[in-house]
Amino acid sequence: MTSVGRVAVSLVVTVAAGSTAWALDPDIAFQIRTRRAEVTPFCPALLFQKTPLSLVQTYQKAMCLLYGIEAPEQAALALDMLRQVAPQWPDALLALADALQDGTAPQQQEALQWYARAAATGDVRASARHARLAQRIDAAKAVDVPTPISDADPFADPLSSSDPLPPGYHCHFYGLGKKVCHGAGFD
Repeated sequence: MTSVGRVAVSLVVTVAAGSTAWALDPDIAFQIRTRRAEVTPFCPALLFQKTPLSLVQTYQKAMCLLYGIEAPEQAALALDMLRQVAPQWPDALLALADALQDGTAPQQQEALQWYARAAATGDVRASARHARLAQRIDAAKAVDVPTPISDADPFADPLSSSDPLPPGYHCHFYGLGKKVCHGAGFD
């Protein structure tokens, strides 16, 4: 099976499983692998460096902490570091948005803002990811529309009132609270 086929199967399995989490965008997954490969050689030295770090070193250390390279994963600290350098470092803008886009609803909203800022610098990847994330958020909102809770008795007869019932009107009760009412013997 090709890598594209494996990604498609992964996406289908995630959606079919009914999980609320979205499968990772293949473009973002590729970018994460690339970032990991780029920073891995620097992680041992950066994680133990006590002197102030340059902008690039701060970004690299954040990637080491975010992905758990040579140290336990520390996502919260890594995200804070990325927020500090993102305004001055275009790669950090995209990395921060990529890290946030698969999180909670507030994190996804923050990711949209970072994608927009990265797109404003001319990064076409950020523009496309912004559009895809916005679509995912809109789709999730459409699915998660709350149903109003009613105080009405679900088993109450819709024609139960002081009015007399038509002849032959009756209800059938099925499992899980299902009920069908109808009339019979109308002349």
